[in-house]
Amino acid sequence: MQALRNLSAHIPCHAEIFRLGGLTPLVNIIETGNHAVSNAALAAMTNIAPSVHPPHSAIVSRALVGVLLDETANSRRKQEAVAGLRNLSAVCTDNADLVVHGGGVAPLVDLVSRGASIYFY
Repeated sequence: MQALRNLSAHIPCHAEIFRLGGLTPLVNIIETGNHAVSNAALAAMTNIAPSVHPPHSAIVSRALVGVLLDETANSRRKQEAVAGLRNLSAVCTDNADLVVHGGGVAPLVDLVSRGASIYFY
């Protein structure tokens, strides 16, 4: 997982991850994997989010919003999910609409309202 995370930091690798169907396994790991592996998958998802366009956007948005809604997620996971949503929504208005309609705004507002000590990079 660490190797895929590292490769995902390089934009030319994003297309290959999509072509090989890498999004679904990343989502599955984020949702069900142990924290160490899941955190690496979440970081990879955040890295590739700027390259995501429909129809893949809904999959990515759902996974990232899911982390924000997960009451057991620590601040590092939430930070990574916030960064991923930022990256995803910056790509195009369709992606931003998916975040809004997928319930992503409420947990973001909640984090801000609670003064969450999450470093937003």
